[in-house]
Amino acid sequence: MRTNIHVQKRRLIGYVAGIVAGASYGANPLFGKALIESGVPIMVMLFFRYGIAAAILALWMLARKESFRAGRRGIGLLVLLGLLFAGSSITLFCSYNYIPSGLATTLVYLYPVFVALIMVFLRFYPSWQTWLSILATFGGI
Repeated sequence: MRTNIHVQKRRLIGYVAGIVAGASYGANPLFGKALIESGVPIMVMLFFRYGIAAAILALWMLARKESFRAGRRGIGLLVLLGLLFAGSSITLFCSYNYIPSGLATTLVYLYPVFVALIMVFLRFYPSWQTWLSILATFGGI
């Protein structure tokens, strides 16, 4: 019984964290566009964004006494994923110079929906949680 409560608590924390992450990511155009228009280079903006995030994460890990150790394979994977994530942010913020920021961010949010639709086309059916997330995405857009 106790384990079930623990799992439910962790799941609730995960949902809340996902909602907060989605909402804060949705604020990208609000702040990013203003910074770009005031002359802040995109790379400088992202440097501070990820630098501050890394510092907060490091403090969190230190407070929880978590290890920073990553094996050789882990470091390679972290570098690859970091490059992909940085590339995603760079291209999103660069797109604000060419198309309306709301449109660019909407396209980013629709990406998971497109993936789910491709899954259905390939006869891999998403779970009910995925469908619920897709409905929430449309509601948010």
